[in-house]
Amino acid sequence: EVIALAWKIEDVKAVLNELLIGPHSMIDTVTNSWITAQLTAKIAFDKKILAINYSIETVASTVYLIGIAQSQAEVERVIAHARSIKYVRKVINHVRVKSRT
Repeated sequence: EVIALAWKIEDVKAVLNELLIGPHSMIDTVTNSWITAQLTAKIAFDKKILAINYSIETVASTVYLIGIAQSQAEVERVIAHARSIKYVRKVINHVRVKSRT
């Protein structure tokens, strides 16, 4: 139902359904926050990445990347940084590459 409602909003181009349901503990919350902080720092200090263009969420040790990259190489660098972090199980990429018009 929620997805159908989202599609009814004018100018909606995509609806992402990445809902995860299940138990989580304080340790899971801390681990997710730690992963997000690590990735945020890694991309902020990488001079080949425009970090401000990315939103990072971590749920159940799965990293969700949303944003607009300057190039495919930039996206690949961000994904590589995410995969290099301890406890990351999976990386879901919803980053779009900026069109060169």
